[in-house]
Amino acid sequence: MHTDEEGRTWIEFEAVPEHIDGLSEGEKRFLRIAASLGGEEPVALSDVVPELDRAILDLVLAALAHAAGSHQDSEMFEQPEGVLSFKPVATLHPWPKEAPAQP
Repeated sequence: MHTDEEGRTWIEFEAVPEHIDGLSEGEKRFLRIAASLGGEEPVALSDVVPELDRAILDLVLAALAHAAGSHQDSEMFEQPEGVLSFKPVATLHPWPKEAPAQP
């Protein structure tokens, strides 16, 4: 993760796979999924999802919903005078309110 002089933070997703030694298997799986969503690192979900604990799976589901744009969704509705309008809808899977507990 990097922070510039203006306080903006970003992750170099391409570098994640080479910096995950020493982490738990769950943390490694989560970061491989993040690297795949944020960069060009392919990951087979069937290899990484089945053994995620509940807290990490909650993060992954929120990340997938966010990557798919569900946080920006809207639905169309018809106003009483027949005019079509749009209103925002809640994200499909919101970010967890609490960070997962560390082992």
